[in-house]
Amino acid sequence: MLFIFVGCSEKKWLRLENHSHPLGAILLLVGAGFYLTGTVEFVNLSFPILLTGWCLWSKGIPGLKLQGFALLLVLLATPNSVPYLITPYTLPLQKFIAGAAGFILMQLGFNVTVDGIYLAVDGKLVEVAPYCAGLKMLFTSLYVALMLLHWTENLNNKNKIVLLLGGSVVISIGANIVRNTLLTFFHGKGYNSLFVWLHDSWGGDLYSALMLGAIVFYLKFLDKYDPQIEPETTRQLD
Repeated sequence: MLFIFVGCSEKKWLRLENHSHPLGAILLLVGAGFYLTGTVEFVNLSFPILLTGWCLWSKGIPGLKLQGFALLLVLLATPNSVPYLITPYTLPLQKFIAGAAGFILMQLGFNVTVDGIYLAVDGKLVEVAPYCAGLKMLFTSLYVALMLLHWTENLNNKNKIVLLLGGSVVISIGANIVRNTLLTFFHGKGYNSLFVWLHDSWGGDLYSALMLGAIVFYLKFLDKYDPQIEPETTRQLD
């Protein structure tokens, strides 16, 4: 059953009337065609297309509405070339992170020069490339925030949505400023093993896990102090 893949309640799904929408058949054919091409991009996209088609063919528009957000999560988790198409437009973010990292190192008394997306400590150059600026982790942070909103049933709380998504962006950028500051310091001072550990080894995985954990704790903070929660709870109790 589809709810196994996209997190829908089985009871809600089974209560829907069986009704086929013609668009479902079209999407099933398109998805099958994408899969049979053998092209990686099309094969990847075939999965969410087939799921959407199956939803419409089995339960019609009501089924699509029930599964809508979960299908969005499946689509966003599908590997595609969109992140690579965005990279040419990340230059302002790269410059900001480079400037912020350089400023921190200057305040700590290091001999630092900043030139656009390049930083140098004692003449040793480091480039803040698009993915070094945390582009992938920024997308991951927003994805995790969406899942948390879904799991905690806060998708109807506009205040919580804006605060959590906005806070996730701030956390991601802030964490990458710290990471690039450390990488520049390690490279500039010749701590090559530490540079490799944080840049290419499990240190990067640890950094990512801590950053995502910070988003979870931020949500808990919002749960405690969000002024909308109390009135909504009171109405439910009434």
